[in-house]
Amino acid sequence: MAIGISPKHTRDFFIPSEDRESFLALIYEAAKQSGWNIGFVNSIGFVAYSGFSLRSWGEEITVRVDNEIPYLRSECTGIQPMDFGKNKSNIEKLIATYYELKNNFTTEEIEVLQFTLQSEYHTSIPDSFKTSISDKKEKITGFFSIFTPTKEYLITPIILNLNILVFVLMLFAGVSFFFPNIYDLLYWGGNYQPYTLNGQWWRIVSSFFVHGGFFHLFFNMLALLYAGLLLEPILGTLRFAAAYIITGIAASLTSLCWHDLSVSVGASGAIFGLYGIFFVLLVNKKMDKLVRRAILPAVTVFILYCLLSGLKKDSGIDNAAHVGGLISGIIMGLLYLPGLNNQQSRLTAPRVIAALSAILITTTIFIYIFLPNDVLKYEKEIRHFDAMETWALEVYNLPEDTPNEEVMSEIKNRGIYYWKECLIVIEGFKNYNLPAKLKKRNILLKEYCELRIKAYGLLYKGFQEQTKKYRPEVAVLDEKIKTVLEKLGN
Repeated sequence: MAIGISPKHTRDFFIPSEDRESFLALIYEAAKQSGWNIGFVNSIGFVAYSGFSLRSWGEEITVRVDNEIPYLRSECTGIQPMDFGKNKSNIEKLIATYYELKNNFTTEEIEVLQFTLQSEYHTSIPDSFKTSISDKKEKITGFFSIFTPTKEYLITPIILNLNILVFVLMLFAGVSFFFPNIYDLLYWGGNYQPYTLNGQWWRIVSSFFVHGGFFHLFFNMLALLYAGLLLEPILGTLRFAAAYIITGIAASLTSLCWHDLSVSVGASGAIFGLYGIFFVLLVNKKMDKLVRRAILPAVTVFILYCLLSGLKKDSGIDNAAHVGGLISGIIMGLLYLPGLNNQQSRLTAPRVIAALSAILITTTIFIYIFLPNDVLKYEKEIRHFDAMETWALEVYNLPEDTPNEEVMSEIKNRGIYYWKECLIVIEGFKNYNLPAKLKKRNILLKEYCELRIKAYGLLYKGFQEQTKKYRPEVAVLDEKIKTVLEKLGN
């Protein structure tokens, strides 16, 4: 089972130099008999593509005979951390079929295969072969090359490094490696409507460089790496950088409008934007037909899988950001197309980027002006509520030998007084534009205060009349209070 950034299996295949042409003819026929689509072939080798399967979302099989020892490689075209043995079985199947053909074909039949193959040679090596899917991934020559910028792989490693740097800084600050709490994510720049709309606009950008633990970071960076390796050389540095930032902001704005109480973090919104552009390029035939056929199912399955996973209850996945990123990416892809089709038009990319930036700025201003933001005021009042609750509960901390008159005074002038003040705070929430979740909470808080007032009233009467007859009623009220508190806790 191959595991890695892009799982693959390679094999050197020794043959005598004089058998090179017959080897290529036979192994080419073996690939055809394996049911693979041949993307390109000439005297130095060929590229073939397998179909979609449950074990792998498709593989690219490369055979090269331009070196002394022929080289066979099968590599996954989709984004997946392991291939469940599919690449190895591809190579073994290819070699087994080759030997079967070699043992069964006569010399004359092999010569016919060679002649037929030569008639199918491409006269020149097209870009789709020189920079096939696997060859693009060959920019990654080792672990550290993932993070090293090069001419055609510039923006992707910079984004990777920034995300990892933020995560490392969070760890040094004491944030959990696997499960950061919500307050840490908020502190480090998570997108939270009450704060973002209260002058902290920078959270719209900072949020997609913050991640909720190692696995969140790892899978997002894996998806970014795959998109960057294949997409950045096609778009170019400027388009690719703008795509990441603009679709990331669009994703954050979508999340901002959709979630009123959730803290949103992660690069997945921007990554979905890149996949939206990728999808447009694949559908609009900006790549070789067989390359498209190999990649399109993988990209489509990846998008659908992530979106469907986000529909699960309590998944923790911000589907609003995913949808916002994807839609903005599709729009950007459509706007990029004319410039990609006409490489002479150098002004197309800056104009598109400037127009989209203007739209984003206008949208952000509109959201700031018209999106209600009473939650922050609510949180401030709730902190005041909490303080008064604490003062009201201090009645229970009175020493046992406290005189009755003093106890009654504390119950009436501290306890009941502050519970009534708490009710006034809750009543004031009716004028706030609050999410349904907080409105339900307020109903429980009101019930909680009313039960406390009843219980304190009975306690007061008990001390006033110097009797214990109200204790059963107080006990019943205490049980009701406990139930309400459990609901509030949930």
